[in-house]
Amino acid sequence: MIEGIGTHIDAPAHFLPGGVTIDELPLASLIRPCLLLDVSRAADERYRVSRKDVEDFERQWGVINAGSFVMVRTGWERHWHTPEKYRNDYVFPSVSTEAAEVLVERGIAGIGIDTLSPDRPEHGFPVHKVMLGAGKYIVENAANLIGLPPRGGWIATLPLKTKNGTEAPVRLLGLTPLVGTE
Repeated sequence: MIEGIGTHIDAPAHFLPGGVTIDELPLASLIRPCLLLDVSRAADERYRVSRKDVEDFERQWGVINAGSFVMVRTGWERHWHTPEKYRNDYVFPSVSTEAAEVLVERGIAGIGIDTLSPDRPEHGFPVHKVMLGAGKYIVENAANLIGLPPRGGWIATLPLKTKNGTEAPVRLLGLTPLVGTE
């Protein structure tokens, strides 16, 4: 099986020689408070999440806390069951370098997205370089993000533990608070 299939994780070693591999990621870094940055209303196939999107999120929902995992919902998952449209010749919503840099400045644990990648190949993979170069991890091909709240949820990224692996399929669990319980 190839490592980067379906919903999967990229460890720092995916782009960084000598970087942390899947089996070296601490479990505590994979179970994190989760923030949902939802740009689905604005996102088309060429949309790039911007620094302004991150700042707008913070104005509405508060500062992104260090150690949080940021999940980006572009709405692209609507094409999940139509592979040719989902791949779309590798044209899909993505994340800008500036947005990735501000998220790293906030000290996030990692970033996830409902597309093939936070980068489109035409841009040369700057988000991978920024995130993985800072020791963060990336989750790609996430689905069913609509149920996550902007703040207050948790994410559990549970990869196949492959020795020296740079990518691995994951079981991705989004956990939300139960309303009305104490």
